[in-house]
Amino acid sequence: MNHNQSVLSELGIKTNVTLGHIRVKCPQCAHARKKGEIRCLSVEITEDKVMGLCFHCGFSFVNDKIIEKPLTSLSPSPSSSYQKPKYEHNGLDPAVISWFQTRGIPEEVLKRNKISYKKVWMPDEDKIVGAIAYPYFRNGEVINVKYRSGKKGFRTEAGAELCLYRLDDVVDSKEVIYVEGENDSLAVEVAGFINCVSVPNGAPPPNAKNLDKYFDCLKDLSKEVDKHILAVDSDLPGLTLRKELARRLGVEKCFIVDWPEGCKDADEVLIKYGKDYLRECIKNHRPYPIAGIVEANEVHDDVIEFYENGYSPGENPG
Repeated sequence: MNHNQSVLSELGIKTNVTLGHIRVKCPQCAHARKKGEIRCLSVEITEDKVMGLCFHCGFSFVNDKIIEKPLTSLSPSPSSSYQKPKYEHNGLDPAVISWFQTRGIPEEVLKRNKISYKKVWMPDEDKIVGAIAYPYFRNGEVINVKYRSGKKGFRTEAGAELCLYRLDDVVDSKEVIYVEGENDSLAVEVAGFINCVSVPNGAPPPNAKNLDKYFDCLKDLSKEVDKHILAVDSDLPGLTLRKELARRLGVEKCFIVDWPEGCKDADEVLIKYGKDYLRECIKNHRPYPIAGIVEANEVHDDVIEFYENGYSPGENPG
């Protein structure tokens, strides 16, 4: 038995594989599951390292060091059951700083939001890679962390609670701006608005069910907010998100931000047109359309036509 197999054996993982990738039953959660035979633990074995991540309970390790313990509850409901990740603001790789600068987001904004660069396991790539880490705070405490890899893969911490990104920036705000991505929120800050939050999982698909759970993150908003500015994406999922936000927040308090042609979100506007143009887009928000209410500009041409020509004659019945 070589060193890697010895490490796996100590963790309760039995395998004859010496190199490569395998899927096995998780020794931490298989016994507590109805479908305990499912191989939910992904293990990567190299010549000098062994790494693993369970996609069910979040248990992960590198060599003989456990990175994340399994969830205390496989179906957490109260907030006390959620796992709070340990997060250290280790700074950013120069290449990452440069990447953000190409998107119009300066280093000082990254520092204020304590964004870091870390090596983490990404399920889409099935390996540990470098990723941008966006910490989610509530009352100054890290509640969750979202990771973005270079291949645009995303994941949050296993077992951690989902809350609005940059929630602490809107605690005392009477107006809140909503976007659907961390970079969009940072772009809005560059434009001069700190009071901006992002939903944690982007926009729901148009046919999504159980949206109550999806929008549970809105519970943290203050009841004193009297103006909700919806600056979400202009694509179909974004429009679905906008409609659902307005329904839950109250259409009478909601306003819409329109993006220029060729741009679907705040980050794209910042890249193409700069922070001043993005600021004007947000400042020029308009009321959310309410059924039965017609604005003057919508009937302007018809009114002028009636003033100048009166009623049109009907057809001659012959």
